[in-house]
Amino acid sequence: MRIGGRFVGEFAEEARTLLSLRKTTSELRVDISDVTSVDAAGEEVRKWLRITGVKFIAKRSYSLQICQRLHLPTIHGWAELEHVDR
Repeated sequence: MRIGGRFVGEFAEEARTLLSLRKTTSELRVDISDVTSVDAAGEEVRKWLRITGVKFIAKRSYSLQICQRLHLPTIHGWAELEHVDR
């Protein structure tokens, strides 16, 4: 799944509603690389997604910053590089 632009207010809540209809989200990967802004509602939905087992793809600095701040699990992004011994 790819989320881009503003992940705010009713858009974030609509995403939660649609995703809650899935039988499982544990195998879901959400690319948030193109997200440009997040408000409190967007942060709450992302925290909910983390609890359900979703993993996030964050390839840009803003999306990576959001993942780090909210402790969201990432794949295929820069966050993985932080854990590699140099």
